[in-house]
Amino acid sequence: MKVQWAMLANAVEVRDGLVNMLGGAWDSIAVTQTPEEGAPLAVMRATLVLRVLLDRSETGRDHTIELRVVDADGSVQAQTSGTFSAKPNPGLPIGWDQGLVLPISLSGARLNRVGGHEVTILIDGEFHQSVPFQVVDRRGG
Repeated sequence: MKVQWAMLANAVEVRDGLVNMLGGAWDSIAVTQTPEEGAPLAVMRATLVLRVLLDRSETGRDHTIELRVVDADGSVQAQTSGTFSAKPNPGLPIGWDQGLVLPISLSGARLNRVGGHEVTILIDGEFHQSVPFQVVDRRGG
C-alpha cells in the first residue's frame, strides 16, 4: 500500500471516487488576533484528503490509519485514528493497484505555536507520508 497523494483542504466531498474540494492544497494558517488567555493560538478547520493505492492482496480487509499533527519540536498537538477497507474490484486489469480516497477531518485541532507543523500519516502502524504546513503570525504590532 502507498499514499499516492495527500493535501489539506477547507472542505472535501468524495462521491463515486471523485474528489470535490474547496480551498485545497493550502500550507499556511494565519494568526491575526491574540487569543484569549488559555485559548490556543489557532484552531484548525481542515480536512486531510488522501488517495491510497492498494494491492489486490490488501483489499477486502480492515486497515488502521492514524494522523498526527506535529509541531517543529516533534510534539504531537492533535491526533485522530480509525479504520478503512476497500472492497475488491475484479474489473481492474492485472497489475493495477486499487485507489481509494479518504477524507479525514482535522477540524478542532488546537495549535499553540507559530512555525512549522506537519500532519503525519501512519497506515497499519507504518509511516507513509507527511503534509507540511505552517502557522504564521500576522498580528500587527
